[in-house]
Amino acid sequence: MSSSLPSQVLKWSVAVLLAAELVGGGALFYSGPIYRYAINCRKAQQISCVLEQERPSGRKSWQVPLGERASATVQVKTLRRGGPQVLLYLNSDTGAVFAAQFVGGDEAANAQAAAERLNQAFSSAVPATVRVEAQAPSYTAWMIWVGYGVFVLLSLLIFRELFKRSSPAAFRNTGTS
Repeated sequence: MSSSLPSQVLKWSVAVLLAAELVGGGALFYSGPIYRYAINCRKAQQISCVLEQERPSGRKSWQVPLGERASATVQVKTLRRGGPQVLLYLNSDTGAVFAAQFVGGDEAANAQAAAERLNQAFSSAVPATVRVEAQAPSYTAWMIWVGYGVFVLLSLLIFRELFKRSSPAAFRNTGTS
């Protein structure tokens, strides 16, 4: 006895949606979280900085010219859930550029110390260089991938249950005639 057409369509629809979620989740975790920010600034006649973001997919960097005068500022944004979001910006006459996000126990103090180091280099009378790093806690990457692994295992269990073959004994007539 075979399953009805609507139940087969439902099984395959669920399977396709789960597969799409697995692929999308993997792509999101691969390209999404930033594990480390690095800010390399150099002051000669002009101030320029190289900003780096390190993700599981690789490292991205770009150069930001800030002109003759620049400053680093910290913005703390309160979120509905969790702790505050602490952001470091580089400001110049042309505008503000996002540089890093600080996370962890002392994120506000670490961000303020980084801004002070950058501002010292920016206001120096002699040429100066400074490097500042902000790194996510080391357990962040493990938490993300373990969570994704659990999601994959649950999805495999659902696939197994969806496409489990019925045992022939279930279709035998056990009654007497």
